[in-house]
Amino acid sequence: MKSELGTLKDAVTNEVFSSNIELYFQYLHILGKKIDKKEKEVEKKKEEVSKKEEQLLTSYRETKALNILKDEIIKDELKKTILNEQKNFDFDYLTRKFKK
Repeated sequence: MKSELGTLKDAVTNEVFSSNIELYFQYLHILGKKIDKKEKEVEKKKEEVSKKEEQLLTSYRETKALNILKDEIIKDELKKTILNEQKNFDFDYLTRKFKK
């Protein structure tokens, strides 16, 4: 739109400008409205992007926390399993030793 305005300024001579001044100002008014509309759209898109960034950051943090909890739970379960297996090995060893 700014390039359109620049092109229009170059194309308009003093004669055309003086004879069509009202038309020129109407065009400028319409062009100004278009620019304002586009600026509002850009601001709206920026707000949407900011909201999406915040949602992504929150999701990332939640995922990271859940992965840490999952790893801790797996680690605890592995410890319990190893302890139970060791208890079973010890029990088997002791029962075999006392049977003899």
